[in-house]
Amino acid sequence: MLDTFRSSSASKTLATLLVLAGVLLFGFYAGHASAAAPAHTPTPAPPKGPSHLEKAIDFLNKAKTELEAADPDRGGNRTEALRLVTDAAIHVEKALRFQDKH
Repeated sequence: MLDTFRSSSASKTLATLLVLAGVLLFGFYAGHASAAAPAHTPTPAPPKGPSHLEKAIDFLNKAKTELEAADPDRGGNRTEALRLVTDAAIHVEKALRFQDKH
């Protein structure tokens, strides 16, 4: 009876090791396959026409014009909006200059 128990225990251990080895090999293969990158991926061509940043500058300038033409300030909100739009335009222009350099 003890030999049967040992044989059964050894079989379970061997089966467990084989399953573990299979899982490890599959994981290695799957990881290796997903890590393989194509040799060279072409860089997409820049879009034709104005970029999003250039469009943003146009929208911000239009917003600034509308804010300047709006009714007198009420509670400081128009003045604050004008300041924020002007500040945003400055940052977008900086981004465009950075983009041109790089």
